[in-house]
Amino acid sequence: MLLIQQLSDQRWVASTTKEPLADLGFSTMPSLQHEWIPDVFVVSLATFTLVSLLLSAEAWIDAIVIFRRFCWLTGTLYLLRSVTIIVTTLPCPRGCEPIVSQNFKEFLWNGCLLMFGVQKTCSDNIFSGHTMILVSSMLMWQVYGKNAWLKLYSIIHCLVGIITIVATRMHYTVDIVIAILLTFSVYSMYLSLVSEATRNRLYSLSGLDSLKHLDDSEYQSLLLTDNSINRRLVSLIIWLDGLDLRWNCT
Repeated sequence: MLLIQQLSDQRWVASTTKEPLADLGFSTMPSLQHEWIPDVFVVSLATFTLVSLLLSAEAWIDAIVIFRRFCWLTGTLYLLRSVTIIVTTLPCPRGCEPIVSQNFKEFLWNGCLLMFGVQKTCSDNIFSGHTMILVSSMLMWQVYGKNAWLKLYSIIHCLVGIITIVATRMHYTVDIVIAILLTFSVYSMYLSLVSEATRNRLYSLSGLDSLKHLDDSEYQSLLLTDNSINRRLVSLIIWLDGLDLRWNCT
């Protein structure tokens, strides 16, 4: 991810499009000069979410599952982000000095500086990583949180954080919209497949065939799809989530 960001900056330097694109969020929202504000919102919510949910888990295995899911889902989203960043390079929406490494050693060193926030790239726009972490943390609270007030706080924190991203011109509005949609979609699909895998396991233990209805012609005529795409992902999700390990322990 860090190396892709630098490659994107190099492409932007070589491009002829340097002026920021027209953006509805920029034209309706006053500019905020302090670029560190979105970072504070992101780091604070992510840290608060992980620490609170892991410490409040009823058992250590629950804490491991929560942390494992957060890592897999965040890693998947960052992988998607590395693809969207490199395939289309948008001009930087704010004043910025791009990172241009002269050799491979400098390339790696700048990657380390990016990791710790010492440097920032200019063209890593589509989609917003800040928004992705904010929405991920908020969704974690909605799924695993037990306190209604903290769930509400996570939503407010997420929304205000997103507003600061637009106000500081850190990302175009489209970057944020795509980040919200992708994050919600990835979380929704992953958790739905975990639920389906667990349901199939329970059916098999009880001697029932959970997939029997898929061969029913009347069911297929109503559904118009056999859900074959998601079914092929169930085995992968079982491994990613460690369901097979937990099943063997019960």
